[in-house]
Amino acid sequence: MANHNKNLTKTNPPSGQVIQTIQQFTGPLPHPEILAHYNQIVPDAANRIICMAEQQASHRQHIEKTMIETETGLRKKGQWFGFTLGIIGLIGGIVCVLLDKPWGAAISGASLVSLVSVFVFGRKKQKVAQVETPEKSI
Repeated sequence: MANHNKNLTKTNPPSGQVIQTIQQFTGPLPHPEILAHYNQIVPDAANRIICMAEQQASHRQHIEKTMIETETGLRKKGQWFGFTLGIIGLIGGIVCVLLDKPWGAAISGASLVSLVSVFVFGRKKQKVAQVETPEKSI
C-alpha cells in the first residue's frame, strides 16, 4: 500500500465545503466525448453505436406506422359496421311499417337513434380528449 500512497498528494480542502459537478446529456446517443472514448477502447465502437441507434429509430418508426395503419383499419371497419347496421335498421323499419307493425318500426327507429347518438357522442369525446391531452411534438 505504501507504493500507491506516495503518488498521492495531500490537499487540505476548506472545511465545510463540498464541490459537486454534474453533467447530463439526453438523447439516443452518448455524448460525443463518451463516443470518442468508446472508439479508444474498441475500434469502430462509435460507428456501431450510431448504427444501433439508427436501427432502433427505424424500428420505432415502423412500429408507429403499423399502429397507425391498424388503428385506421379498425376505424374504417367500425364505420362500415355502423353503416351496415344503420341500413339494416332503416330497411327493417320500412318493412315493419309496410307490414303494419308499429312496434317493429319503433324498435328499428330506436336502434337508429342509438347508432347515431354513439357516433355523435363518440366524436365529442374525441374532441374533448384532444383538447385535454395535446399531442407531444418530437
